Order: sequence, then C-alpha cells, then structure tokens
Amino acid sequence: MKINPRFRAHRFDQGFTLLEVLVTLVISAIALLGVASLQAQALRMNKGGESRAQALALANEMAERIEANNAGAVAQAYLSPLSQSTNTLASINSATTCLNQAGCNPTSLAAYDVGIWRNQLATNAILPNGQGVLGVVPVGSLYTYTITVCWQERAEKN
Repeated sequence: MKINPRFRAHRFDQGFTLLEVLVTLVISAIALLGVASLQAQALRMNKGGESRAQALALANEMAERIEANNAGAVAQAYLSPLSQSTNTLASINSATTCLNQAGCNPTSLAAYDVGIWRNQLATNAILPNGQGVLGVVPVGSLYTYTITVCWQERAEKN
C-alpha cells in the first residue's frame, strides 16, 4: 500500500508545534505580568492624585475663611507657622464660646478658623500626618497669604 506523500509526516516536523505553543505561552505570561505591573502603578498614582485633590480642597477652604474674615487677615491673626505650639482643640473650644456669644472679635474668629483647619488636617484619613502652615507677606496695604499643606506619602520600595 502506497501512502500519499501529502499525508506523510516528516521526521523533522514532529514536536515543532508544541515548541511554538510553549514559546507563545512564555511571551503571553511576560506580557500579562507587565500589564499587572502597569495596573498596580496606576492605582498608586490614583491614590496620590486623591491626596493632592484633598489637600487642594482644604487649602481652598482656608483661603475662603481668610477672605471671609478680612479684619482678622489684616491683623495677621491667621499667621500660623508649623513650629507654633498651639493646641488646636483648645483654640477651637475658646473660640466656640466666642461664636456662641453676640460679639466675636476677628482675632478669636481667626484662632477658631486655624484650629478647625488644623484639626481637619490632623484627622484626615486621606492625608496621613497632615499638617498646615499659614504665612503672610504684607505688601503695602495688601497682604499675601501662603497656605501650605503637608502630608506623608506612602514610601516606595526602590
């Protein structure tokens, strides 16, 4: 019986398809690992963006508080360096009694605003170890306030 040469398996072709499949699997595995690494990096960057957005929102809130209390801003009552040893809860409590009364002066309102702001920074879950600094630079009759928000990012293992 003669076998059609078209259907005859060649000696050198045996197992060649299996080798191609193995190489394809290795390349696919490496590509999938790369995609997973890219996804993990994107999640880390998203967390950093969320922290920056929260810090910006808190800085904007403080800017609005300063703008609302113009007399306290001119008196530089909002000046609050990081080294200032103020108990934020004590300043909140002392100013709260002032707010409950009819006449609250701008300095007490500024102490209340700074205390509330620093308390929000310290207790914020999105900004670990959050702290704030308020600086002022008088330029003639105008005052430029600098609002700085600091927090500790998660350390990278590089």
